[in-house]
Amino acid sequence: MNPHDADENQPNYRYTDRRLERLPPGAERANGKKSLQTATNVVRRIHGANEANSPILQPESRDLWRLSEEIMLLEAEALSDWADTAGLLLDAADFTRRWFAFGNAEGGEHQIFQVDGTYYKRNNLAFHTSYLEYFERVLLHNWLFPDTAYTFLGLMWVPENNEPPQLRPVVSQLAFEAVRGADRSEVEAEMNRLGFTRRYEDNYVSTALSLFVDDLHDQNVLVDADGDLLIFDPVIYVADSGRQ
Repeated sequence: MNPHDADENQPNYRYTDRRLERLPPGAERANGKKSLQTATNVVRRIHGANEANSPILQPESRDLWRLSEEIMLLEAEALSDWADTAGLLLDAADFTRRWFAFGNAEGGEHQIFQVDGTYYKRNNLAFHTSYLEYFERVLLHNWLFPDTAYTFLGLMWVPENNEPPQLRPVVSQLAFEAVRGADRSEVEAEMNRLGFTRRYEDNYVSTALSLFVDDLHDQNVLVDADGDLLIFDPVIYVADSGRQ
């Protein structure tokens, strides 16, 4: 089922509708790393400044992906300037060398290598229509799933084949030992505990929080030796529950 679709009994949760309300207060308070919050605020200002004249922020827009690219260019420029000043503009060549040495480990959105029990992940933003959406996801992940929290390390300009370099965020995440993947009933029980209900397949929604959590399959949710669930790399969106 396409996440953009909705059945007749559910609100329409659209990934591309941008709304500038704050995240749940708990998500804002739970993230103590100043650089993550500052990066989020840098791109919030871009969206706020363009809200009145950019259709990317208007639900009726019919060309959201093209407009998303325009907003992302503004976000990338502002983030790059901020990261350069803050000493958080990282060496892409060094990351790429380490990634190659680790065997070119790559998923749908991350290039990954591990050093001394820590994974380093470079995100290609394939699942997001803006940097703001990505940073909101990291804030929300760290609030909902603190045992597998990300540490935001900075940004880097990554060369692309026959394309201009792309600004990519980099995070780290501790490695954990697991004995197996979680089955759906275990994941559903844990998400119910957090106030979410399963909408379809491995995707969950909280109407109270206006959040949608995607991709909680048995490779992203593991069980450790104590029987505790470890949730890695879910895709989390702020949901627009007001549209039918």
